[in-house]
Amino acid sequence: MTCHRSRPSPLRRAITRYVDLKMALGRRFDGEHRVLQSLDEFLQASAGRSADLTPESFFRWTQTLRHLAPTVRRNRLRIVRNLCLYRRRTEPDCFVPDPVLFPPCHQPRPPYIFTHAEIARLLRATGTLDRTPGSPLRPEVFRLWNGYSGGRPYTGTGFTHSFRLLLRAAKIRTPDGRPPRIHDVRHVFAVHALLRWYRAGGDVQTKLPLLATYMGHVSIVSTHYYLSFVEPLRTAASARFARHCGALVAVHSSGRGQGQRP
Repeated sequence: MTCHRSRPSPLRRAITRYVDLKMALGRRFDGEHRVLQSLDEFLQASAGRSADLTPESFFRWTQTLRHLAPTVRRNRLRIVRNLCLYRRRTEPDCFVPDPVLFPPCHQPRPPYIFTHAEIARLLRATGTLDRTPGSPLRPEVFRLWNGYSGGRPYTGTGFTHSFRLLLRAAKIRTPDGRPPRIHDVRHVFAVHALLRWYRAGGDVQTKLPLLATYMGHVSIVSTHYYLSFVEPLRTAASARFARHCGALVAVHSSGRGQGQRP
């Protein structure tokens, strides 16, 4: 008796091609792959291996994500939409979700920009970290901001835990009492780099590609996300504008001259 293996679903074939392409282009794509696998497993569990993605099945799958935050849901729906857009290149009639129906983008939490004094306190606080058998150079490693040190990298959870210990030891909190986020450090680096260039009188626009390269971005478009218009940066940019263009701006007084009617 010959055993015939069941054919993969149309969506499964598209997922395989799509993931192989992304990985061939150098993308890790692990998280996106898991999202697409969960969608395919949902369809198989609800309608069998021949199930394909339709507006109805897509809506039912989105209902299984209602416990997640709106931003997380929106990101997962976007991953599925990108797959469908890829699939439409060879299957023009396939379903593509409408992003208008996705959860709205939330207002991002503004980054916390550390002062130079706070950064110095963080560096001093690394000396308070305990050494462990798994991380005997923990204070030195965190002062160099390097998670490898010849061994295994820190996990996201482990790094976050140690970073919060440093914040507690340095007594650093945001104005609303929260601990700053690790990702805020990237904002700090970008903002302080711009401030140094402004104060040194450099051509900031020509230096932005250098900053993008150092931060690992493919273009300055991604870098702009980290350039928060905080007060010190606003002041430096305004002062430069005033020096170069102040004479071209006429300021009209709101006061009334003599002889004018009230």
